[in-house]
Amino acid sequence: FPEQGLAISLERLSASLETAEISRKSLEALNNEPPVIRFVEEKAVLLLYDGEPRFGAVEGSTYERALNTPFVVVRDNRKQLFLSDGIHWYTAQDPLGPWEPTLTPPSELVAMLKEARKTSETSSAPEGTDKAPEDNGPPTVVSASQPTELVVTAGKPNWMALEGGEILYVESTETPWLRYLPTGNMYLLLSGRWYRSKSTQGPWRFVPSTELPIAFASIPPASAI
Repeated sequence: FPEQGLAISLERLSASLETAEISRKSLEALNNEPPVIRFVEEKAVLLLYDGEPRFGAVEGSTYERALNTPFVVVRDNRKQLFLSDGIHWYTAQDPLGPWEPTLTPPSELVAMLKEARKTSETSSAPEGTDKAPEDNGPPTVVSASQPTELVVTAGKPNWMALEGGEILYVESTETPWLRYLPTGNMYLLLSGRWYRSKSTQGPWRFVPSTELPIAFASIPPASAI
């Protein structure tokens, strides 16, 4: 505050306090329950449904499409399921998998998807974006119907030490994954929230920023995490 004080109208102060109270109640109402956390030691993608898989008919065909996932999950009249990530195709007997790569998806299904993608690209893609995506092989598909986060590592977790020696981090993942050595606790940053556990098996607990180890504040902004 300036030495001469701070002038503010009572109306403005009241409005500010009301806004702060609304923000506080809003934060209290947030659901910070830990999601299901899956650890995979190979390239993988998460096929997430909003609740149990629901299907609806695809007009002009004998197929049904899953309505509550952004992925292309299609079921034929024999209840065989097919999934495409735009490059690879998979097949399964159950919407929740297991999904296996296939090189022989139904030709009419492939044609339908190509036509739909062509129409979408023509109407929305800017010029110069028609380069085909790079194919590095089919990733493993992990299916879920409840809030789930996927932590993917390139092989076994590769733990590295940060300066100071109190904190380790996993170098072989894009997810901030730390271990605080004085307590042995692991910390994951998922969707802007920190969660803590003694092991990857859980149980995981939400950790407010005010309860993080003090040593976290000394992590350099330019560090590997």
